[in-house]
Amino acid sequence: MSSIPVGVLGATGMVGQQFIALLADHPWFKVAYLGASERSAGKAFKDAAAWRLPNRLPDDVANRVVEAAEPGTAPKLVFSGLDSSVAGEIEAAFAKAGHIVVSNSRNYRMFDTVPLMIPEVNAEHLALLDAQGAAHGWSGRILTNPNCATIVAAMALSLDKNKVEMLTIGAMAKWTLAQNASRDNDLLIMLKKISNDTDPAVRKPLGEVIEAAETLELSKLRKDALASIDELKAKGPEDVRNYNWWGQAGQTVLALGCVAAGAMGQVEFGIPCVVGGAASTAALKYLSPAAQ
Repeated sequence: MSSIPVGVLGATGMVGQQFIALLADHPWFKVAYLGASERSAGKAFKDAAAWRLPNRLPDDVANRVVEAAEPGTAPKLVFSGLDSSVAGEIEAAFAKAGHIVVSNSRNYRMFDTVPLMIPEVNAEHLALLDAQGAAHGWSGRILTNPNCATIVAAMALSLDKNKVEMLTIGAMAKWTLAQNASRDNDLLIMLKKISNDTDPAVRKPLGEVIEAAETLELSKLRKDALASIDELKAKGPEDVRNYNWWGQAGQTVLALGCVAAGAMGQVEFGIPCVVGGAASTAALKYLSPAAQ
């Protein structure tokens, strides 16, 4: 079978680089387009961006010329790692021009006709794409993924989803980001810049991350997170505390929820996790299962 050409939007950023790494040597897809800001357009990828992943940068990607993230020369299928500050407008332009946009950005996650996909859990939600074109006037389509902690939890719970009434999860992104920032000065500088320019509600938890990274007081963040998990587990009903879900996923879900987010300085993933799913420390609360 011949490879399907695909593009990556936001290719020079950390999320875009993750897409490139995942698509390298893929049995179905071949990267044929790299879209980024006008600052990077016209340069070979290797000259436009510093490769920050442990995976080897594929030669064909390294030498491919980056283009402005605009519809026109891109393949029909594009993966978007754009920052949310620009993703809304650019992704809509691609969808309007007939492209299928698979987005990691938050901008369209809560739109009624945009599938919020975890393929292993809700593949049937792709049927929403039929209504999306009419609703937005697009000849193309947009589909997105959920928050990173949500994905891990939903996959673990999907086997027993009829037995759970409500689940609230927080992940350990603060500890993860602090751990990585303590080893990566560039990441620490970036976090400080984001903290200075952001909303006060974001500044407080981010300040705790920066302080922990600078003082190397990482164990306290982790200890507080795990203590919150244990406390809230203990407060649940007995039938829930002993429920076999803890054996399937338990603290692994919380530990993994945003570990990927902070690893390798993936600030685009990590910051939403800190503020959205884990503004406090990690916390998980089970409510009573649905009546059997």
